[in-house]
Amino acid sequence: LWRTTLEKTAAGYVAGNQLFASVGLLITDCAISPKGELVICCHSGPPDWGSGPAKDGRLFKIRYSDPAVPQPVLAWATDPMTSVIAFDRPLTASDWQNLAQRVNVEGGRFVGAGDRFEAIRPGYAVVRAQQTEPAFQLPVASAALGSDGRSIVIKTEPRSQAVGYAITLDVPRKKEGIKQADAIDLAHTLGGLATTWKGNDGSSWAGWLPHPNFAVAKTLTRGSAAHDVAWDRLSQPGRLVLQTQLDLSHMLQPAVQPGSKLDYTPEPETVTITLKSDAALSVNIPGCIVKPGGREVSFTKKVTSDDWQGLTIELATPASTLEATFTTAIDSRPRPLGIRRFLMPFATKPVPTAATAAIPQIVGGNYANGHRLFMGKATCFTCHQIRGEGHAVGPDLSNTVHRDYASVLRDLEDPNATINPDAVAYQVTLKNGSSAVGTRIGETATELRLAAPGGQVTTVKKPEIVKTTALPVSLMPSGLLAALSEQERKDLMTFLLSEPQRDE
Repeated sequence: LWRTTLEKTAAGYVAGNQLFASVGLLITDCAISPKGELVICCHSGPPDWGSGPAKDGRLFKIRYSDPAVPQPVLAWATDPMTSVIAFDRPLTASDWQNLAQRVNVEGGRFVGAGDRFEAIRPGYAVVRAQQTEPAFQLPVASAALGSDGRSIVIKTEPRSQAVGYAITLDVPRKKEGIKQADAIDLAHTLGGLATTWKGNDGSSWAGWLPHPNFAVAKTLTRGSAAHDVAWDRLSQPGRLVLQTQLDLSHMLQPAVQPGSKLDYTPEPETVTITLKSDAALSVNIPGCIVKPGGREVSFTKKVTSDDWQGLTIELATPASTLEATFTTAIDSRPRPLGIRRFLMPFATKPVPTAATAAIPQIVGGNYANGHRLFMGKATCFTCHQIRGEGHAVGPDLSNTVHRDYASVLRDLEDPNATINPDAVAYQVTLKNGSSAVGTRIGETATELRLAAPGGQVTTVKKPEIVKTTALPVSLMPSGLLAALSEQERKDLMTFLLSEPQRDE
């Protein structure tokens, strides 16, 4: 379960997401009760598309049993060795003894808070590849309460890779109720801006901000004592310096799923970044255009790779606004930069890894023989198309190359486990007493077209229909794999899960 904090800017909303709970069941819906509790509805069976859950559902209410208990509001990295967790109220020192022994920090490209609670994952190859990505433990050197009494400061071995980091903090539960883990799990990244301020009177402040827009940063740091001090400082005469790196990749062009390729090469994006303030500002990037008055600065860059753009912003305080927007060559409408676009100056790009993971279960499989089985003995072609071959009755299987072995095998062994909503079978009863069974493949205002196994299409007149009933089971019979040898099963799975190859 995620909580999203939104701040509206002149160019649109900026969001900050926080994971606050994990449930070991599939959540189907949620609502807020009249008392302010979060009510979630779950079903206890496996994920299902077309026929509905097969087991009893569960309802849970989530609420604060003790509103006076300090809650974590924010976690961030201030330098390569320091992470800070801010709480919304003072911490009692006696509750936070031996902190270094109670803190665990893990990192990795796909590491997130509470990963150990995740019980259901999508059956896709990219998810399987993510699960095989290496994660690492970050040794904790020390951990102690911060000087403000409302934060925990954690010192670790140096880290610079801009990956996901998960902090697990052992905290015994004192309240009765549904058993919960005796820990607080927090996620943070190396995102943000290193911030320093020097006042004209000699005072100073140094810290971290999640976003250069002051309104956004205030909203996303609400409850942090360190940032309450920052906003007070920035209202006084002085000089503010923000240092960051901008990730300008895929601004409007979406990223391609790992392991996939487009059939064309898109033009590099040309991105213009604009910074506006009610105070004079400067940016240290060659080619910047500064408007008269010095309160609006813009620069343009053609993004040809995933490289980051270093950026230092300086402006005089007091200042009440600082906006950061972008446009591209294909769309001149200004949009706000999201928080993930900003990386700390010490952050480095993650080490690239393989986009896909090997599938040990199909080692030794023969792609060409699998193709022949699909089009013959296994009878898959009677209901499915794959890369243009076969009959379009059930789901097109051209995307099975992006799914994982377990989910495809489950579909073959138990076709009724997860029925695709686009391939639900219907029985149509007509006025003359006859009936037709098949999947809907098209209709007009007066006719309905149904496809049956083998590709036979039946067209019925809608005025002749008495009743249409969705069947609770798939048209695909169970036990198809029983007719295949072990090697033939491996060959068929090789064909379904591999990139197209030339038959030999």
